Amino acid sequence: MDLILGTSVLLPWETVRILVAVAGVVAGAYYDLFNKKNVPNTFLYGFLAIAFVVNLLAFDPLVSVYAILQAAAVFVLTYFLLYKTGQWGGADGFILTAVALLLPVAPHPVLANPMGGVVTLPFVASVFFVSGLSFMLWMLVRSLPVAIQAIRTKGVIEQKAWVGAFMIALAYFVFSMVVSNLGVMSSSYFALITGVVLLSVYFVLFMEPIKASMVEWVALKQVEEEDILAVDRMDPALVKKYAVGRLVDSALLSRLKSVHSKIPVYKKLPPFIPHLLVGLALSVLFGDVILLMAGYSSIAF
Repeated sequence: MDLILGTSVLLPWETVRILVAVAGVVAGAYYDLFNKKNVPNTFLYGFLAIAFVVNLLAFDPLVSVYAILQAAAVFVLTYFLLYKTGQWGGADGFILTAVALLLPVAPHPVLANPMGGVVTLPFVASVFFVSGLSFMLWMLVRSLPVAIQAIRTKGVIEQKAWVGAFMIALAYFVFSMVVSNLGVMSSSYFALITGVVLLSVYFVLFMEPIKASMVEWVALKQVEEEDILAVDRMDPALVKKYAVGRLVDSALLSRLKSVHSKIPVYKKLPPFIPHLLVGLALSVLFGDVILLMAGYSSIAF
């Protein structure tokens, strides 16, 4: 049962929608991994157009309109609030928008029983949650050498990081006491929340050294459009003079053409679309992972 629609709905052309969504995200992941994180605009526009056409061919007054409205909301959020502020790539937003168009509500899980009578978030929320969790786990593994070095080096972990980690741990302690007394949460769901909290504490503690490990100081000629700048590591006077933002576009490159000093760029940012593929695959196979962990569904075999 979808939170917005408030009723169970059948997804027209469900199998076709799933196949198109998976094929598009697989292609995007391929470009992200093997084409230097350069996902062609023609592919992104084409994937979005195909998703829209599928909605028209399988038109349903309720599902199709909801899909378009949901996709519009996802696009505004990802493009203007995340991409334009330099928080993640534009390709990620286009692909998530196409998934929202194709699968506005959860399809029947392949390996789990449907979650009847349960209010859920839009399917794309489950995909994004699992993608984010997959990304955090990958970043944990990838950044362990950096974290170990930070522990060994005095003063690398700043005081504000310790304070932030302590506040998260304190909030979790209070939360766990309340949940334990009320007994309203399954052990698997509590374990999931505990894992997310532990990951959050880790990244709060080691965020600065992890960010530093992904930065390269390069000449302006090596800076490309769509690059993300480490603005906090630049001279504040230069940032103010040239109105430097995190996301590099042609206008910013033009303003910086007289700058001869090297510029800090996040050249080693890991690709995110492969994690979107993980999120989509697990959500298609098992349904809403959050509710699954809470015990609202069971494996079908």
